Amino acid sequence: MTSPSIRARSPVAAELDGCGLSGLGLAAFSRFFQVYGGVTGWLDANQVKTITLEEGRSSYRIYAAASPADFAFSVDSAGHIRYAAEHETFLGGAGSDTLVLEGLDATVDARYLSGSGVLIAGVPPDNDDWLRHETVRLLPAPVYAFQQGSGVLVNFRTAPRRDGTWSYDPRFDLGQAGYVAGNGTATLTVHGFVLLVDGRAGSGTGILVHHV
Repeated sequence: MTSPSIRARSPVAAELDGCGLSGLGLAAFSRFFQVYGGVTGWLDANQVKTITLEEGRSSYRIYAAASPADFAFSVDSAGHIRYAAEHETFLGGAGSDTLVLEGLDATVDARYLSGSGVLIAGVPPDNDDWLRHETVRLLPAPVYAFQQGSGVLVNFRTAPRRDGTWSYDPRFDLGQAGYVAGNGTATLTVHGFVLLVDGRAGSGTGILVHHV
């Protein structure tokens, strides 16, 4: 499988291939991605797509889950990819006709939770995208949101930094009576809270807890 790329054929045409960034697709655990700002809808990350770019537009961004990825790219008059040198830690192909979305290794550990784990919210979901304990490749972005149950978002937001470490509000940290750990490291561990549900006084076979 080749690295994902956006291959510029001219200043206004580009070929998009989302294969291989995380093993599950470009937009963080999803098999779909899009160029932000209404340029495209969701595209299958396993298929090469050719799109038309607006002439004279200064930059484009890739949508990564709940927010645009933390970089911009452009195509010059010769059809070459341009982006800031500081993005070389997770991109490749500057000055060529191919933008290589290399991403950064990131680990999500949700083994403490009941149920199947967590999903990354904001992209079309798939049952195979549930994360229990996985190391994947992500694009850095200002916000990633998690979903534990059916359509229910966790009250927590995090961001993979450009150095491959996780960043989140310290009030959610385990050390501050929160429920996650790993701020400033490459592994985000979701501990959750321990709750006891006692349905013995009720009739029937017990209580069904939804959204887990």
